[in-house]
Amino acid sequence: MSVNELVAANANAPLATPTYDGTGQTVYPDVARIPGGLGPQGFEYWMGITLYPDGVDTTESPSILASHDGTTWVVPAGLTNPIAAPATGFWPDPDLTFDPAKRRLYLFWLGMRVAWTDNGKDWTAPFVLVSTLSGEVSPAVIKDSGGYKMWSVQKVDAGATNKIFHRTHDSLETTWPADVTECTFTPPSGKEPWHMDV
Repeated sequence: MSVNELVAANANAPLATPTYDGTGQTVYPDVARIPGGLGPQGFEYWMGITLYPDGVDTTESPSILASHDGTTWVVPAGLTNPIAAPATGFWPDPDLTFDPAKRRLYLFWLGMRVAWTDNGKDWTAPFVLVSTLSGEVSPAVIKDSGGYKMWSVQKVDAGATNKIFHRTHDSLETTWPADVTECTFTPPSGKEPWHMDV
């Protein structure tokens, strides 16, 4: 079996991921583990996902699931998915980051948008954290002793020169400056970068 076949293969026993459309078909999972749990039900595992039923991308808007064991996933009581949805188009590429000092969970998605919660069910209205650059997708954010760090990728034609963008800031709740560090790379022929994580 080739590497491509292994990557494309479904799991023998896929986990159930409940969705607001009832299909259970999701993509781009990103999981954050919160020691001690979050919210009234104390879930330790939180997942950001988007729908992708039968390859229809118009339903791709960020949704949240939670779990006590990382295996059985549910929509937390009181939460309505999706967290946000555009009037037209779609919002893929969810990424979750937990700030242990604030006990706050942040959800990012396409367009460098962010929303956050302190209890897992009540989320802020989303706003654009940073102005995007041409073709910029797939934000990935972490927090360390130096503050918050974001990486994203420039998606252009397969095999063409692309860029990875890197930014830093001290807050996820205010607009970031336009400063960015760029790294250029050329993917293998026929391949195009997209969903990255850190």
